[in-house]
Amino acid sequence: MHYSSILVTTRPDDMPGCLEVLQTLPGVQVHLRYPEEGRIIVTQETPSLAGQEDGLRRIQGVPRVLTAALVYHYVDGGAEAAHEPSPAAGPAASGDIEGE
Repeated sequence: MHYSSILVTTRPDDMPGCLEVLQTLPGVQVHLRYPEEGRIIVTQETPSLAGQEDGLRRIQGVPRVLTAALVYHYVDGGAEAAHEPSPAAGPAASGDIEGE
């Protein structure tokens, strides 16, 4: 399994609508909200790296989300899961994960 922490920013007035959409996304869980600053901390759980990439793009595409930045990524499931190639990255990206 792949786990990530993502910092989402929005305008404070837009936060309720963003939260409503984020809470419906598969594998996404809202953990912290900073309404005065328009910051939201979410985690995402997916079975693959490609799922993480797709999920981040999905979050970035939520209406009124200004930014969504990957803060942390963790792979649980052995060396095979950590080094699976990303379809979007192509063959050169396979195995290029530092610290694994």
